[in-house]
Amino acid sequence: MSLHAEGGYIKALQDSPGEGKDPIRITDRFFNSSIRGFDIRGIGPRVVRIPYDSEGNLEELDVNNQVNDAIGGKAFYLARAEVEVPVSSGIRSLGLRPSVYVDAGSLWGVTKPVLTDIVAFCSPATGTTGLVPFNSPTPDCSKDYNGNTFDPTKFVAIPGVKEVFLGNSPKPRVSIGVGVNWISPFGPLRLDLAKAVVFQKGDDPKLFTFNVGTAF
Repeated sequence: MSLHAEGGYIKALQDSPGEGKDPIRITDRFFNSSIRGFDIRGIGPRVVRIPYDSEGNLEELDVNNQVNDAIGGKAFYLARAEVEVPVSSGIRSLGLRPSVYVDAGSLWGVTKPVLTDIVAFCSPATGTTGLVPFNSPTPDCSKDYNGNTFDPTKFVAIPGVKEVFLGNSPKPRVSIGVGVNWISPFGPLRLDLAKAVVFQKGDDPKLFTFNVGTAF
C-alpha cells in the first residue's frame, strides 16, 4: 500500500489592485492538483459563460459545452491511497502492475472576479443612422442598463451571456479507480479508470486517463 499527500499555499505580499482582482497573477496560481477522475484543470475556481436565448432565458448550465475558463487557485491539497492488486507471476512478467486507489483534494482561494450579465447585445438595424450599440437587460433591446428606453424596431438583438463563478471551495473532491502500470517496450505507461464520487458544480470529471512515462 502506498500513501501520498501534498499541498501548497500562495501568500500575496501586496493588496488587491482593485475590485474583483486578485493580487496573485493568474500565471502564478496553482491549476492542477492531479486528482485522477477529473480532467486537466477540471477542478477549482472557474468562470462559466451561460448563454441567453432569444427570449431572455438562460440555457442549462453545462460546463463541458459552454465557454469555461479555469482561473486557478492560491491553495490546494491532495491525498492518495493506493493498493497494488496481487497478480500471477505470468502477468507480472509482462510488466503489468494493477492497483486500486482513492484520491481526494481541492483547489481554491482566489478573489471572486467581476462578472458579466448581459441579456442582449444591441446593434443599430440596417438603414438607421445616429444610433450606437449598447447592452440591454431585455431580449428586445427596449432599454439599456442605465434605464434609457429605445425603439426595439431600430436595433438588432443578439443574445447575451451571464457569467457565473464556480468551484472556489476547500471542500474535497473524491475519486475512486483502478489503474495499471505497464513497463512496455516503449517505456512506462499508466492507464487509469477513475470515477469522481464527490465533486462540485462546475467540475469537469474524466473517466479515463493515459500517461506515458509516469509512475504513481
